[in-house]
Amino acid sequence: MATLSSLPNELLISIFSYVAADVRQGHITATLSPVCSSFHRLIQSSGLDVMYTYLRGTDKTQKFLDLVRKRDMGLRRVDSLLLVVAGNEDNDTASYALSLSLIEAILSTINTSHLHTLFIHVFPRSNDVLVLRLPVALPALADLHLSGLIAISPNEGPLCTPNLERVQLLCLHGLPSEHRNLPRLIHNLAPNITRLNLSVRSAYNLDLPKDMLVFRRSVMSHGQSFPHRFPPSLRQIVASFTCEPRDTRAQSYLTMLAASCTRLNKTSLEPGQMPALVVVQPRKGHPEYVPRRGEEDQGDVAYVDNFVRTWKNVSVLQA
Repeated sequence: MATLSSLPNELLISIFSYVAADVRQGHITATLSPVCSSFHRLIQSSGLDVMYTYLRGTDKTQKFLDLVRKRDMGLRRVDSLLLVVAGNEDNDTASYALSLSLIEAILSTINTSHLHTLFIHVFPRSNDVLVLRLPVALPALADLHLSGLIAISPNEGPLCTPNLERVQLLCLHGLPSEHRNLPRLIHNLAPNITRLNLSVRSAYNLDLPKDMLVFRRSVMSHGQSFPHRFPPSLRQIVASFTCEPRDTRAQSYLTMLAASCTRLNKTSLEPGQMPALVVVQPRKGHPEYVPRRGEEDQGDVAYVDNFVRTWKNVSVLQA
């Protein structure tokens, strides 16, 4: 009688690829690979073991890098990648320079031709906001979630992420001075974006709220009266602003902005219509709360766990 293991390898690989994609049930090396030695060999020899990859900590990231460097490019295909390069819960003391070099090395080494989902979290420890200069083209990338850093495409050469539609820039302490113009940053990174999520601290000193209000007015008027500076494909911005408690001016302004958006979203939208702008003021403990520099954030473990769950859900939807 025919058994699953008696099927041709090509058919088994096709079946196993669905198992690999369902990361919510666990990684394929932990769910299917232990079943028997033939399955284990097939999963490794086909590259299914790296197709959906979650790396937490610099040591695991370096080991993965050493592993894929030994393989032919066809066996380095990664469809969805989650990198938690540095974090306080692992006592990870990697410098920002090392964190960036590891991220760039991973992206430069794997086969990114099918990479549709990329999540990166770097725990913020200093006044600097990391800037990742994408080292390779990511032609299939549709979902990009960055926490503690931003990314840009090099000015020279073709755009790295031409099909990027959904971007989340999270846990930011403002934007670097050379990238403070958010619309220009988004044009560089995702000219075909449809949805932007942003969580930032001390946003009052930036032009972010002003650009977002113009964006909302433009979308509500269908671009006829209030042209905005973001890519024309953008349909929604969800912004979370955390500011210093002693900065009463910022608190008052952001409270008024959030209330105004909430009121307009309730009164001016058609049933089922997506609001163009949502503004939130998260309190400590909220997933979008950005801690002060030097503040001991007891919620980082829970934040990273939620980041991982989101990656699993997005990966399954994109598979």
